[in-house]
Amino acid sequence: MSEAESVRRVLLEAADRYLRNPDRTAEIKGVRDLVTETDRALGRFLADRLTTVRGDAAVYAEDLPGAAPHRAASSPVFPDCPRWRWRLDPVDGTVNFARGLPWYSVCVTLEQGDRTELAVVLDVEHGRLVTAVAGGGTVRHTITPGGFAADAGPAEPVHTVARPIDASLISVMLTPKMSRGARAATLRLIDHLLDHTQGVRIVVSQALEAVLLAQGQLDAVVSLESSGGWTRSAAMLFACEAGGRVTELHDISGSRTGFLLSAGEEFTRWLGEWCVSHGITPVARVEG
Repeated sequence: MSEAESVRRVLLEAADRYLRNPDRTAEIKGVRDLVTETDRALGRFLADRLTTVRGDAAVYAEDLPGAAPHRAASSPVFPDCPRWRWRLDPVDGTVNFARGLPWYSVCVTLEQGDRTELAVVLDVEHGRLVTAVAGGGTVRHTITPGGFAADAGPAEPVHTVARPIDASLISVMLTPKMSRGARAATLRLIDHLLDHTQGVRIVVSQALEAVLLAQGQLDAVVSLESSGGWTRSAAMLFACEAGGRVTELHDISGSRTGFLLSAGEEFTRWLGEWCVSHGITPVARVEG
């Protein structure tokens, strides 16, 4: 069984245990952010199970104590910077999840050094399990209606869809955690996008947004400020392996770095011109 298949099975098992009747009890974390009991329970379960998929990889998980590397009792002692890493976000979009909104996902990423090898996202509300493998493309499995089965449906390759700029639908990151400068720049960006595109969506689930891009439902995902976080490397892999473009966005002040995921070169070039005129330098990172 491949690592991708093993991770999919782990995610389905986790969903069966914790997402049929989820505990949405929440408490404040950080700047007007939340953590739920489901975040913690899912995180502990995934951290333990993933060490059985690849035992030489440390597990970094949001909302585990200190967000430190998690090690199962049978796992070896890892160096401070392990070569192999599992990075996971048990509930990406916790505020949405806590409010009962359907825009959240479960995200697991496998990294080797500075390379992202594998990313799997479970879109719980829409019954989709999406996998990207470095050099192997992006595929989608449909989950059996009515619950989480041990096996998902057959793999279906997915690809980005490049549309004209005036027909593009863009997802933009905007949260209270962003700096005032990034928020102000993002509001200017939204105004520009509304003048020229079909519209803007604010989903605030980075992994889910990347999956929607990979499936052709969105045309671009933009974040003018990203700390790297728990799902950024996964989002970039989904975009790249589905045929999209990945561009880093560097503020000339050096105070923040963001990214653009897009379906086609035309949009990348067009938005890049706006970025340059607003003191942001676009740097192409990966082309699918």
